[in-house]
Amino acid sequence: MSSDSISTAETSTVRDLTYYVNIISRYLSPSSGTTIPSEGSELSSDERLQYAIKYYHEAHELFPSSYEIKLLGHKIAIKEGNMTQAQIQFDELRMLHPDHEPLKEYLVEITYSVRHRTMDDNFTFFLRLPARTQKEVIINSAVWHENTNNLLDACELYALLLKAYPDTVTYYGAHAAQLALKCETQHKPLSESNKYRKLFVEDILEPILRQNIVIHEESLPSEIKVFNPQKDTSFPISTSTSPQPNYPTNFNVTHDQLKTWLERAQGFYIANKEWRKVFEVSFTVMASCGILKFESGPKTKLVVIFDDPKQLPSKVFEILNKESLTTFNNSLTYLGTGTPHPFALSIGIACFVHCCHEFYQFVAGLKSTPPEGNQRTCLTPIYIPGLSKTLEKSLIQNLSDNQRSSKKRKLSFLLAEESDDGDGNEMVNEDSTNNSVKNIMNVKNLLIEEPNPQKSDSTVTGREQLDTNLQNLIKEWEEFYNVSDIYIEEVRSYRERAMNCWKLCASLVERTDGETQVLEKELERLIKEWNLPFDVSNAILLTRGDIALSHGKVIEAREFYYEICSRSSGAWNKHRKEEKYRKSLLYPSSQSTHDDELDPTSTDESSIKEQIPLLLLFRVCYSISILHLAIDLWCQAPVELYMILVTIPFTPITQEHFEKDDWLVDRKMKEVALCDIECKRESFKWIETTQEDLMVRSIKELMRCFEIELNAGIKCYPLDQTLGNIIVLSQHGWPYWRDRMFRPIVLPLIKKWGGLIYPDLLRFVNNTDILRELLALYREYPNLNFAFCPISTDDQPASTIISIQALESCINRPSCNETLVAFYRERLAKNLDTRHFKL
Repeated sequence: MSSDSISTAETSTVRDLTYYVNIISRYLSPSSGTTIPSEGSELSSDERLQYAIKYYHEAHELFPSSYEIKLLGHKIAIKEGNMTQAQIQFDELRMLHPDHEPLKEYLVEITYSVRHRTMDDNFTFFLRLPARTQKEVIINSAVWHENTNNLLDACELYALLLKAYPDTVTYYGAHAAQLALKCETQHKPLSESNKYRKLFVEDILEPILRQNIVIHEESLPSEIKVFNPQKDTSFPISTSTSPQPNYPTNFNVTHDQLKTWLERAQGFYIANKEWRKVFEVSFTVMASCGILKFESGPKTKLVVIFDDPKQLPSKVFEILNKESLTTFNNSLTYLGTGTPHPFALSIGIACFVHCCHEFYQFVAGLKSTPPEGNQRTCLTPIYIPGLSKTLEKSLIQNLSDNQRSSKKRKLSFLLAEESDDGDGNEMVNEDSTNNSVKNIMNVKNLLIEEPNPQKSDSTVTGREQLDTNLQNLIKEWEEFYNVSDIYIEEVRSYRERAMNCWKLCASLVERTDGETQVLEKELERLIKEWNLPFDVSNAILLTRGDIALSHGKVIEAREFYYEICSRSSGAWNKHRKEEKYRKSLLYPSSQSTHDDELDPTSTDESSIKEQIPLLLLFRVCYSISILHLAIDLWCQAPVELYMILVTIPFTPITQEHFEKDDWLVDRKMKEVALCDIECKRESFKWIETTQEDLMVRSIKELMRCFEIELNAGIKCYPLDQTLGNIIVLSQHGWPYWRDRMFRPIVLPLIKKWGGLIYPDLLRFVNNTDILRELLALYREYPNLNFAFCPISTDDQPASTIISIQALESCINRPSCNETLVAFYRERLAKNLDTRHFKL
């Protein structure tokens, strides 16, 4: 036969085989829509099957050894419901074509149906296979996915194998676990709560922990066999007479491997706030290794542990310190030998993290709180001098009697008509005296003066009404304080729980001089290994900061608070950057850089606000400022206070807010005076604050900083500038500051210094009462020099005239909070140094 004839015959054979494969596949396909050639009508499923059988027999006679025709015969048997014949043909295909790529692809199709439970012919056929064949199909398909770098599909198949056939865990489990971790690593950066970690923890690690685990210190002995697809390149096909696979009895793993698996599982459950499962998986690991023994299993024990959340640390460490702790291989040292088992230490630190998160939720107001209706509150520290170094005495308290107003003050927010008569007649007189020295900031001085018999009956009636209003307010504040005090005591118990847990962790560490450093390093390592969520990491920092604060360790507490602020600033900057990038995608004309590319872990604004409650962030900034004041770093304290006032949403702050704060602080100080010695050792106490309350406290502390500046008399702090800042700040809650700062301090100092040079005053002061007070002062003392607005000449008299004219024209200007925000922003820019962050 010529070469041309041979070529023609081969082409005809290929075409005929392809024809039969296509036509049979078409009839077997349920969605082919095959029609009868002569009539053009659509065939039923039975008719299609009969046509497929007809063409199959023709093709089988022509191509008896063709893989494609045998596979079609196998599928026809499944369609007919003849599973015995289908299995025989399936085994024959696997024996004759073990490395045939189309066969591997068919196995992948079968396992796809199994994984997704599609209820098609593939899934039906798989369910009728013997267990040994099912295992082999899954293993072959998993290896195929792994070799083609479809690691997630491979991991899902290994997980299916381990859960459905527990006898395979000791041989395939370690490889499946390592592959799952590799799969997650390839897709980083990811949060700990991701589908890859979920697959590893819930579907792969769980069946592993049901085995008897034997830990080896460095590497597995050579006689122990574990699955390795690189070495096991061929997979034998079992038959009914084949011996059962000889899998290891115990699950063998190295210490480092199991340690990594445990920490990944702990990180996953912590990220999801599933604290019970954190301890469940931890104790299960130790029980599976024989380190701990539970009579009824770890899950039963956890019911007892979580009965009383406040007793959680003591119960956890009671388990970790049990005498039944055992060792194995004699290669590792555990509890009782000076060095804790690393699993035990990770459980202890996980318990500490849980305590921190519980405390954080209470302090940040994330749990339900009784006062203030639906308003969110947080617990804010206030400074009460104890054994720590006290603040420098307030300038207000050092004022002489002749610098005070002779008139007893009232709750001026109840006396609206009183605030309008500041026409200079009631301005402080240098020669006026006061019969008793009073603390300006003390609520005791807010008492209504005794009725004057010479006054009219209407005045007496008005004062009786004011007394009633005052009593009602004090009653309301009393109720708030009592409810808040109960809440604070509960939160304090959670702080004590966290502190006790930290001490118990330290008890696990060897008693050496470096004990704290060892525990600190392990905590730092685990935080990094767990890759904790943003809020959980902040919870640890906040708790440790508050614990340090309760012990008077101001510098240590400040560093923890700084870290929270720095992390939060970075997170917000990242969010703004991502928002800018998204806008550049919507508006291509806008400029964007390579650095603006989105992070896969990016979150929307609602999510970041949930992770970083702004009220808590303001509380942390406030805490830093009072710590600076506590250690006499008063020149640094305004920075954080300006940050709060620049960023916090402005809400109306009235006289009542300030008076309430006075009353609450005074009540807290009385309470401290009556408490035991241990309580007095704490220089910082908590009060419950809303957003408005925190603004009030920030303004008060900022005013305190200005007082110290005046008292210090340092050249680098111009006193005119300080006085001007006090005047601007006095607008908040006016007339609260009128008889506390403005009349007894500001006006006398202006007279003493011969005037006031503050060119920004008319930019930021819009309170007409304050402007009238200054105008009245000038009219009474016309020789004073003023500069309230920028001018282009150095002629001082002209500056005074221009300033007074501008002041008179501004008397009726309404107040504007936006100007105050600009004031705080400008002062922040002046005070901000390189070590601080930007909100």
